[in-house]
Amino acid sequence: MFFPRKPSIDPVRLEKAVQTSGAKVVPFVRPPREKRQEKRLPTWQRCILHDKRSCRIDGVLMNYTEKGAHVRFRTRETPPQDVILTVPSLGINRPARIVWSERGDIGLVFL
Repeated sequence: MFFPRKPSIDPVRLEKAVQTSGAKVVPFVRPPREKRQEKRLPTWQRCILHDKRSCRIDGVLMNYTEKGAHVRFRTRETPPQDVILTVPSLGINRPARIVWSERGDIGLVFL
């Protein structure tokens, strides 16, 4: 069906209709702003998490900043708290600590 023009809404009539219907006006809530100070660099690179012993887990680097990184794994295996993040394609080889973990994703802060 074709409409020649967009229907206009009269704000006065709309306000009257809301008042007489008993409907509650809900204020618009803005989504929370990003609290991080540094911009995250999105990527999709193969990475390796390992510790000083024998633990080694392959994953995907989702994004990173100078202060930390977000890594995703296929398994829900939890690596040790202190690890070394290695991303051969980006030349990253940094010690890190896990600060959060959720369903195969972890957040790292670089040491």
